[in-house]
Amino acid sequence: MKRPYRLTTAFIRGLRAPGCYGDGRGGSGLQIRVHRTAGGDVSKSWRQKLKIGGKATTVGLGSWPFVTLADARKLAATNRLKVLAGVDPRTEAAIPDQPVAVPFESRTSPSFDAAAQETLAMHREGWKEGSSTEARWRRSLAGLPFGRKLISEVESADVLAVIQPKWTRTPAAAKAQLDIIRAVFKWSIGAGHRDTDPIVRVQAALPRQNGRRKHHKAVPVAEAPAAMAALRTVARSRLLTRLALQFQVLTATRGGEVAAARWNEIDGDVWVVPPSRMKSKREHRVPLSAAALAVLDAAARETGERSGLIFPAPKGGELHHTARGRCLKDCGIAATSHGFARSTFRDWCAETGVAREVAEACLAHVVGGVEGAYFRSDLLERRRDVSEAWARYLA
Repeated sequence: MKRPYRLTTAFIRGLRAPGCYGDGRGGSGLQIRVHRTAGGDVSKSWRQKLKIGGKATTVGLGSWPFVTLADARKLAATNRLKVLAGVDPRTEAAIPDQPVAVPFESRTSPSFDAAAQETLAMHREGWKEGSSTEARWRRSLAGLPFGRKLISEVESADVLAVIQPKWTRTPAAAKAQLDIIRAVFKWSIGAGHRDTDPIVRVQAALPRQNGRRKHHKAVPVAEAPAAMAALRTVARSRLLTRLALQFQVLTATRGGEVAAARWNEIDGDVWVVPPSRMKSKREHRVPLSAAALAVLDAAARETGERSGLIFPAPKGGELHHTARGRCLKDCGIAATSHGFARSTFRDWCAETGVAREVAEACLAHVVGGVEGAYFRSDLLERRRDVSEAWARYLA
């Protein structure tokens, strides 16, 4: 049985293996202990790990199912608050030499917006250079109705009022925003401004999302040459944008990698994408076919230089993903750039018998597990042949 992040009634009901199973982070030390009696029956009982008077202590909370999961959680939370107040939950007596925690409501804590800024600063160094992650986080955290409340006073109802209206209407966006808001609460707990994570209750109150996962719309393999021809010939769309899309499709790379591509990354017939721009955080060498090199020559003629960005936006800077989307629409291509460049390419690999490890290396997918630990080559020379064959098919 797969163990959930937090205990569930169904998981507890199916437990048979002896041992202790914790209620996850934020569970106040709550555990369910499973053991076999002398008669061979399975017994399940609640217990809580606490530190009372500086000593690690285990407190019994009763047997399951007489004490339900919800009741056990309430008891565990109550016991923890008592210990923080200097009271032994077993005897209700004062704990000798126990330092009493200052109640959170009397502490000086920042507003949610201020805590959000601290969270952004903490995560910024781990984001890829030139990525849109920070902008996406800022959009999710901007203008929240509880932004000016103290982080210690924001409750689950505040967050639920923001997330619930969009939970089923735009499930992916709602979940992403909820994860970002939760990151702020995690920072505040670590910084000592809160003791609990209200997102746990928010998630419990939200309905199940039944929507199917939406993948990037791709171009059918049989229609890929016609779509590529449209990128070459439809003149009503900006030439540099069309060239960027052609380059992305020919190299089977991500849009952000192409938008930030610079001339100093081109080494002969190889494009070296630095780790800071790769999803895998690893340098990726991309073999350039004759067609891809021709696209680079066309871009150089259009801009008049071979320095800085290869495919700059009209007013300078990196080409935005919305510009690529408009270009595809202008060219009559009903797909995303990611779907055309990567999904269509992967389908073509499967249909033409390209070895799996070569196809995955072309897409810069990281091989996991033991296989990945021993597989170190990027198969550059074998990928050259695949790139040329892909370019010939598109032509």
